[in-house]
Amino acid sequence: MYWLAFRGIDVARARRIAAEQLSARYARDLQDPAASAVLKADEAVVITASPEFMAKPWLERYLCVPGANVFGAVLEERGGRFTGKTFDIPIGEKKAEILRESGKTGDGTSSTGYGDHPTDMPMLQACDRGVLVHSYDFDELPKGIELVLPTPYPPTMLPEPPPLDEKS
Repeated sequence: MYWLAFRGIDVARARRIAAEQLSARYARDLQDPAASAVLKADEAVVITASPEFMAKPWLERYLCVPGANVFGAVLEERGGRFTGKTFDIPIGEKKAEILRESGKTGDGTSSTGYGDHPTDMPMLQACDRGVLVHSYDFDELPKGIELVLPTPYPPTMLPEPPPLDEKS
C-alpha cells in the first residue's frame, strides 16, 4: 500500500506535514496500556510498520521517545520524491530482530512489548513480558503473551491539534 500512497509525493512536504500536522492527530488516537507504559518507561523503543518519517515526530513530541529508538518502514527516495518502494518493513520476526539489535534488551534490563497484531508475536515473545492489545480469534494465546484490551488515553493530557493547512 505504501507504493500507492506515497509514490511521487514530495519528500520534504510529506515530512513537514507529518511533523507539523499529523503528530497531534496521531497522538489523539493513543491507547492505553501502551501509551502509559511508554511514558513511564526508563527508555522506550518503538518498532512499527508505519513509515518512520511519520512515526518519529509524534513519538518524540508526545511520548518522549528518542528518534534513535524509533524503527519503522523506510521509503525509498529519488530526486526529492518517494518512489513508493520500501526497505525492510518491520513485521514478524524482523521486529524481534530489530529489538535484539537495538541493544535495549538483555544485560539485566527488563522489557515489556506491546503489539496489536498476530505478526507482532515474535517481538512480544522476545520480551520479558509480551502484551497483545487487540483481541484475535486465537484458540489459545501463545505462551507468555497476555491480552489487555486497549482504552483511550485521556485526551486532556495532550495539546489541541493544529488545524490542517489546506495548502499542504
